[in-house]
Amino acid sequence: MKRKILGAFLLLGAALTLTAAVLIQTDEKSEFLEQRAEVVIRKIGHELLLYAGDSTSRVLPVKRSGNDVFQLEFENSFSFMPDSLVNIVRRTLAAAELPFSYIVRVLECSKLEMVYGFEVRSPLNTVEPCRGRVQPIGCYSIQIAFTEPIKPVASTDVYYFGAIALLGMALLSFVLWKPSPKEIRPENTSAEKVTVIGALAFGEKSGFLKRGDKLIQLSNKESKLLKILAAKTNHLVDREQLQNEIWTSEGVITSRSLDMFVSKLRKKLSDDPSIRIVNIHGRGYRLEVDG
Repeated sequence: MKRKILGAFLLLGAALTLTAAVLIQTDEKSEFLEQRAEVVIRKIGHELLLYAGDSTSRVLPVKRSGNDVFQLEFENSFSFMPDSLVNIVRRTLAAAELPFSYIVRVLECSKLEMVYGFEVRSPLNTVEPCRGRVQPIGCYSIQIAFTEPIKPVASTDVYYFGAIALLGMALLSFVLWKPSPKEIRPENTSAEKVTVIGALAFGEKSGFLKRGDKLIQLSNKESKLLKILAAKTNHLVDREQLQNEIWTSEGVITSRSLDMFVSKLRKKLSDDPSIRIVNIHGRGYRLEVDG
């Protein structure tokens, strides 16, 4: 029993360790994707300035507002074409494997008013107004807000493996915790009616045999059979009586069933060689106890 409890604790520990490892790995990958987003957004600013003919002024550090909102600012004023901005943002974010849904807003620096914006959700739901209209030279900041969390996407194989692993642990735990017949204990041995048969103690209500610290559990029919035989120790008990008293509620009685349960009971009584169940051919059985 102690080994089974230890095995269950080891399984629990393994499951907790596996879960913690997956969570840590997921957190690390999420942090990596957030850092990648900052680098990718700076690249968007770099390409936008190059398209405007500016290869010298700086793209300022990316600012974050909340977990999924990034703001891009520039050292100098510039002009941009909305078509170019849309193409640069969509191409760069798609290549970086970042979320496919986001809103881009271009803000005028002094008044923080939006001068241009667009939304990308899917090819059919994309909103891209005012394309083809050149925006004048000015001080702009670009805000990119992801409408989906920046987090790693687990593959189907990972979920499949996790489900199989958890199912395997559950089945193994069930096998380890399932008690064997010899480990079943009567609920209250002090209130149990115990009949002494040779060196064995027979608990009639709970259906157990005990010798020292060893307990052997009997089935319901085995217990009924032993109770009847023990009540007439060393005397013949007719087959018909045994069949009627044990199987009377079931309607179907076979001679073979009685012989089978007698055989099972013999094996469970074999710990005490002074106890025997003797077959009186054609008549019945007799429980014999030496001494």
